Amino acid sequence: MNLNEITRKDLDSLITRLLDAEHGEIPCMSATLRRLMALDPDSDASMQELAEIILEDYGLIGKVLQVVNSSYYRRLNTEITTVTQAVIFLGFNTIRSIAVDMAVLDLLSDDAGGAAVKVMAQAFLAAGLAQAVAEQSGRKDPETIFVASLFRPMARIVTVLQEPEIYSRLCEMETSNNSANRQLVRNFLRETGYRLAELWGMPAGLAGFMEGCRQFASSVDSSDLGLVNNSSRISRMIIDGHRQDDINDLIVKFEKEFNIDREALLQCIEAAAARTRDKSKALDQLFSNIKVSQILNPPEEKSERAAAPEKTAVSEQEQKLDDRDELFLDLLNQITQAILENRFTIDQVLLLAVEVLRRGLAPANIALCLFTPDRKKLVVRYALGEQAGIIKKHLSVENPLENSPLKAAFQNNTEVMGTWKQMMRQQESEQHKTLCANQLCASPIQVKGRPVGCFLLDFNASRIIDTKDLKKIAQVRGLVAISAMKRAEGS
Repeated sequence: MNLNEITRKDLDSLITRLLDAEHGEIPCMSATLRRLMALDPDSDASMQELAEIILEDYGLIGKVLQVVNSSYYRRLNTEITTVTQAVIFLGFNTIRSIAVDMAVLDLLSDDAGGAAVKVMAQAFLAAGLAQAVAEQSGRKDPETIFVASLFRPMARIVTVLQEPEIYSRLCEMETSNNSANRQLVRNFLRETGYRLAELWGMPAGLAGFMEGCRQFASSVDSSDLGLVNNSSRISRMIIDGHRQDDINDLIVKFEKEFNIDREALLQCIEAAAARTRDKSKALDQLFSNIKVSQILNPPEEKSERAAAPEKTAVSEQEQKLDDRDELFLDLLNQITQAILENRFTIDQVLLLAVEVLRRGLAPANIALCLFTPDRKKLVVRYALGEQAGIIKKHLSVENPLENSPLKAAFQNNTEVMGTWKQMMRQQESEQHKTLCANQLCASPIQVKGRPVGCFLLDFNASRIIDTKDLKKIAQVRGLVAISAMKRAEGS
């Protein structure tokens, strides 16, 4: 095939190579992913089938359980240890979205080229944004919106994974001034998407979201389809590096169409970008070169900075601290409002508190620990961070009220600095040594003078922990105590 002169006949041959219709397979796709996408959410048997599909893929079992036990999804008083539990407690849509997320991510090999990483980044960013907006606006089943958005560009994903050079040429044709070339690419994506949906036996309610599948569009809600399509457009413009003014124009249209204020929308985009970065090293590397927060600044803010250069003398580190302070205050307001309105269970309040501390102070690790009823032991409830696995495995403090610095923290009801060595048995692994080199802050949670647990936050040795940071931690654990007290009093 001459890449400089791709014809309709060439693309027909390409579709045949991409989709092995004879065997009902797509060479670059896993059987697990195909079966997940063929599930019908309206079928009574789907929940059992979903559990069985995951259980047959040993690599997927651990990944799904790890995600459902993270602070983002965990809403229960006990750790979820089986796939069946996960499906029953969190529901079909949530678990399928997690499984699909993991299965699609597995398609991105360690040696994947830049074009493949870019397409995956666009897909995950769009899916995260669409889900965040769906949650913000109270739409039904945001997880279904996530899956629909992730699968919208599936024709592009299949092509770039199997034929990266051809895909790059198609992108050039798609953005060229030649209308015939642009139409050729549209026809290719439409035909590939339709045949993918057919080959996999995908439900019309999902196939209708796929790029080019107009045949199924009537089977999906038009507003949801608009959300998925516009999220995809914003994502591609950000990843492709479009002009800030162009992105801003699209964001303004997005605000009006989906009745979401600008600040909330920008937070959704930044949250989706952060979640996408966390998925793999390749995606993280891509986003390290994309300053999402700067891209999203409206043009007038940009011009004001240009007119007042003296205000731009703030260092990058100081700017990060200012952004973190602003984020912390916003999250603190959210948890305060939730407690006042009694909207969350105590377990949800604890999860939200962990999120506030992690995002607002950026510790290396954070653990929420609770006392056993007899207060003779302190055990980990949640742990997040690079060494969270070590903390969960090795942290179990006997007689915590006699342990320093916990004793000082609870006696004085204040934050006390210490080390992990004072909390857990010493291990010889390099990861454990790195953990023990960090500074540790113990923040006591007490209800009516009775110790119930604590937050343990650690920071790199080079990080300066000042009074301001300690006050932030104290504010959050104070709100947790208030929430627990309100429930104890039955208010």
